Amino acid sequence: MKNTKYIGVSQTALIICLLPLLTFIPNLLGVHLIDEVRTIWAGLNIVFVLVGLILSFSCVKNKESRNILNLISTIISSIWTFMIIGIVAVTLFINFL
Repeated sequence: MKNTKYIGVSQTALIICLLPLLTFIPNLLGVHLIDEVRTIWAGLNIVFVLVGLILSFSCVKNKESRNILNLISTIISSIWTFMIIGIVAVTLFINFL
């Protein structure tokens, strides 16, 4: 029972950590979004990355529920997190230079 709960959480974590890729759909379709929509979308991407990272770590933390799906979602979420941290660091560096 406990392992099936973690399978659902790991699948949810993988889906949530892939949601920031939806940002590319308007560009592929040639749709130009207004600034407010892009700002909201960027905020949601940050929330999706953090939620995916928390869910992934909660599944990987338990040795019984560790599987390849959890590891993949953890790696993807970690890459997104490092990208966000890098963008924030570069932005702060440029602003205070």
